[in-house]
Amino acid sequence: MRKTFNYLIISLDMDDADIHKPMTWDTFKNPYSPEVLLIANLYSMEPPFYADVNNASRTMDITKLKTLGPFAQAIF
Repeated sequence: MRKTFNYLIISLDMDDADIHKPMTWDTFKNPYSPEVLLIANLYSMEPPFYADVNNASRTMDITKLKTLGPFAQAIF
């Protein structure tokens, strides 16, 4: 999993400063920004991140907050 995720991050073609910079609302408004494209890719791939986020939200499973919380915030 980590290798796949790292590959996706590298494929964003962004420098390290941009990768560590917080996203703004302007980032989310651009459907072609690398960040939005990554989020859309994660949303649609296996393993089903969205289903895991949905399940953790329904059951209020805070143990998933550290790993799935940023993704949940991004798709919000």
